[in-house]
Amino acid sequence: MGAVVYDKLNLWNQSQKASQIAAGTLSAIARAVGVMQFDDTQALHNRPMMIKVVLKTHPQHGEQNEIKSYKSVTTDPNAPSPAGSYMAANQTPPQNGAQQQQPPAG
Repeated sequence: MGAVVYDKLNLWNQSQKASQIAAGTLSAIARAVGVMQFDDTQALHNRPMMIKVVLKTHPQHGEQNEIKSYKSVTTDPNAPSPAGSYMAANQTPPQNGAQQQQPPAG
């Protein structure tokens, strides 16, 4: 299987802005996996979705994968996306910063 990619959600923070960003990301994940209401984030675990991953260069940590967005696998993978291409969450992310499209795992 491909690489594991994480997103860090800062849901509880003194900064209201940081918490709002994290809540928006969590909402995007929930929409992508088709779970609109949940009491525990475990309801989101092990559900397929597509993710857009880019390679970023961090001054102290070097190259790192960054998840830019989430998308449902039930959408047409051949439909053009204004935000770019997506890859299945269980696929290996691009190594050169290029985006690639993968069909959803079936």
